[in-house]
Amino acid sequence: KPVSRSWESGDSAATSANKAIFGETSDGIGIYVGMNCTAMIEEADAAKFLYRYNNTPLETIIDTDIKKMVEDQFNMETSKYTSTDLLNHKAEIMEAVKTNVVKYFKEYGITITVLGLKEGISYENPAIQKAIDEKFASEQKLVIQQNENEANIAKAEAEAQAILIAAQAQAEANRLLAESITDKILAKMYYEKWNGTLPTVYGADANSIVQIP
Repeated sequence: KPVSRSWESGDSAATSANKAIFGETSDGIGIYVGMNCTAMIEEADAAKFLYRYNNTPLETIIDTDIKKMVEDQFNMETSKYTSTDLLNHKAEIMEAVKTNVVKYFKEYGITITVLGLKEGISYENPAIQKAIDEKFASEQKLVIQQNENEANIAKAEAEAQAILIAAQAQAEANRLLAESITDKILAKMYYEKWNGTLPTVYGADANSIVQIP
């Protein structure tokens, strides 16, 4: 029947079967990753398995041979990248590890149905992990601030655009109104506002005003 393991403890002092997989980058930084693994023996492969492992239980093989092979392949792949580049190549690393390990043990009658990352990368040196966490937190704050700034700018631009549109509309209305007012309309407006009273004085300037009887 299938046997499953979760290798997830990042404690470098752990000695149990669940200890995380260890690797080292090209610049010498030790890392741990959690993985899930499930293996089984297909009926058609029973003879190959027995020939290679005799009566060794599959539980023992997954805790020893399979795990060692996984760790060896993982370390081989992580050594191709620096600690800075590692995060951008997790998928490639895991795909190479899975391909090589599955193919290797299939030749000995063991079918590995699951082999994948269970958790993120953690660093052997706690100081490195702390620095990365702080850097990530700082970057997140910067992203939040940038989003807020962009939102404020967008809001200000929208308000300015609305004001501009309103001003343009008012200017156009004034233009149309000005074009529509003719001398006849002005005369009519003056007449409508006249109360019918004739002027009582007349003069071209202040010195020539005379009283009209």
